[in-house]
Amino acid sequence: MIAAYGACMRVTLDLDDRLFARVKLLAAESDQTVDSVVEEALKSLLVERSQLRRRVQLPQSIETGWVRSGVDINDSSAVRELLDS
Repeated sequence: MIAAYGACMRVTLDLDDRLFARVKLLAAESDQTVDSVVEEALKSLLVERSQLRRRVQLPQSIETGWVRSGVDINDSSAVRELLDS
C-alpha cells in the first residue's frame, strides 16, 4: 500500500502526443483534471509493481562445526571475546 502523499511537486513531462490526447479525453470523460488522471495512473502502476516483487528465498547453510565449542553465537559479548583472543 502506498503511503498518503502530502505536498505537491510541479513537474514537466514529455509525453507522446497520442498518449496525452488519450489522457485528456479520459480526464474529460471522468470529470477529472489531467493532473489527477496522471497521478492516479502513476499510483496504480507503483502499487502493481510493488505487488509483482517476489520474495527471495535465501539458502540455509547445512554446515556444522564452525562455531567454537562453548561460544553462544547469540551472545555478542562471547563472540567479541572470541574475536579479540
